[in-house]
Amino acid sequence: MPHFFMYTDGGAVDENKREITGPPYALTDDVSLSRLRVNHYATKSEEEFRRKLERGPADSTVPKSELMSEANIARRLRKFDEVTDEAILRYVPALREALTARRPVDVPS
Repeated sequence: MPHFFMYTDGGAVDENKREITGPPYALTDDVSLSRLRVNHYATKSEEEFRRKLERGPADSTVPKSELMSEANIARRLRKFDEVTDEAILRYVPALREALTARRPVDVPS
């Protein structure tokens, strides 16, 4: 599964090597982002989310939009907007610079 792991030898630790316990789903007592951060976004926009629902899951032929009510979809969209995290924006200038450096000269920008 992409969202959790099953360990056959040893267990999980957080970025500070603190053991994570408490199956089936476990969290640490506090959040640390000093050494490692994974920005994992459920969706980019409402439009993209709705397209994703129409595609359906990889393990079924039934689109998720047929399994979820409009109220449930609206609730999920509100949940996605609960936290604004702009920490990744600090990398934008370096990313733009790197992309500009890679752009062929004869391609209009």
